Amino acid sequence: MCKKGILKILVFCLLGFFGLQVKAQSLHHQMLSSLGSTNILKNGMIVRQTVGQQSVIGSSSLSNIIIQQGFQQSMVSKFIPVYNISSIETTIYPNPFLSALNIKFSETISEKMSAALYNMFGVMVYKREYNAPLITMDFNFEQLAPGSYILVLTSKNYTHSKTLIKL
Repeated sequence: MCKKGILKILVFCLLGFFGLQVKAQSLHHQMLSSLGSTNILKNGMIVRQTVGQQSVIGSSSLSNIIIQQGFQQSMVSKFIPVYNISSIETTIYPNPFLSALNIKFSETISEKMSAALYNMFGVMVYKREYNAPLITMDFNFEQLAPGSYILVLTSKNYTHSKTLIKL
């Protein structure tokens, strides 16, 4: 009887030890659909579609041609990369900010400028076009909820993005 009890405890401990080594599955950006596809066009654009989604969610962009709708959304770091393509120095202050945000450029921007603000889910929460010439830009984001955002500034020969924190 004593040997059976010790054997049961030993088996229980071994199963518990091996059970700790097993990792559970986790779902991320998952849905069940009857039909979908991924195609790479000749110009390098990737088109993904899923048929049968139950909701309408969306985002769009003009300069980099990013269109998304529904549950099939890219992760924010993949579809809104933080990059800077320009010799123009951009100063964005203060960061973190409460409501007012200011941008100063080292040179005059001579083309129309687009400013878009995305939350960390990749949802565009603000977009506006500004006419040239620009040397400064001022924003009032008092209505925004506190959190992290990505500001994307684009023009014909200028692209800049920056992660911002709203307090």
